[in-house]
Amino acid sequence: GLFVFEDSGYAYISSAADQSDKEPWGCQGIEIDGTLSAVGTGLTNTDRIVTDCTTEGISARICDELVLNGYSDWFLPSEQELAQMYTRLAANGFGNFANHIYWSSTQQDANRAITINFNNGSNSSHLKSNTNRHTRAMRRFLMGTPRVVETGLAYIEPATETYIAQNNTIDYAVYQ
Repeated sequence: GLFVFEDSGYAYISSAADQSDKEPWGCQGIEIDGTLSAVGTGLTNTDRIVTDCTTEGISARICDELVLNGYSDWFLPSEQELAQMYTRLAANGFGNFANHIYWSSTQQDANRAITINFNNGSNSSHLKSNTNRHTRAMRRFLMGTPRVVETGLAYIEPATETYIAQNNTIDYAVYQ
């Protein structure tokens, strides 16, 4: 789904399906320096995680290595980006989210990372070694960039904040 935050004109879009329902956050017991929770920090968080945690198959690496719809700039959302994904999409029936717990890229400490429960939107933290948490990638782009087409995604039209999803083909116009 595409949605817009107060973040310097960026629009955010989630992939149309979970990337995993079983991979750990990774590097239990290792402090990843400098992950943040605010909107706009998920991309940097993801970069820090994959640099400092070399384990294959972890949640952030799955997002970082994802190539989908021709884009390779996907990342694991920060706590607040994930919260917006729940509020704007999942809570309104968009995005094919599971009623389960999703990883954010926000670390709590060396042993735990922040999660959001998509049953109710509550945030918590779980051991990074847990293997029954879901992963959903996100990307962002500056509004005003050339029109693009995504398939199978619901999104929020920024100007009116109304939901649009039809024919499994989403066409965002050029935003002025």
